[in-house]
Amino acid sequence: TNPTTPGEPSYGSPLEGGFRALKLAGSQRGSTVHGSIKMSQAGSGGRLEVGLFATGASLAKAGHPAQVRVGRLVRSSLKAGSVSFSVPLNAKGKSTLRGHRHLALTVKITLTPLHGAAVTATRRVFVHA
Repeated sequence: TNPTTPGEPSYGSPLEGGFRALKLAGSQRGSTVHGSIKMSQAGSGGRLEVGLFATGASLAKAGHPAQVRVGRLVRSSLKAGSVSFSVPLNAKGKSTLRGHRHLALTVKITLTPLHGAAVTATRRVFVHA
């Protein structure tokens, strides 16, 4: 816990149950990544950002960067409780998925509460066509 000074409010974690609050299957079918996250009362009113990243090599980009974003979702004004999300792949991600029939993704989830520090979780997901 972070120490607080007198008169400064103390805020808990925006995740209900820590990182177990994140539900995300490691293998999914289709061009959309689905998951859910349980928000605590401390996280209500905050912002959720989900980014999908593929390696540049898997996208067959010449002089590729390490990670290329192939999907993004931003939600704000969240309420406490379970929040589900669906992040579609962009055109480059869909094209690669059609060509290779599978795609390894890194999913970066950032939860920014109104008060307190942002919480980031990273998971690997394998999508199949």
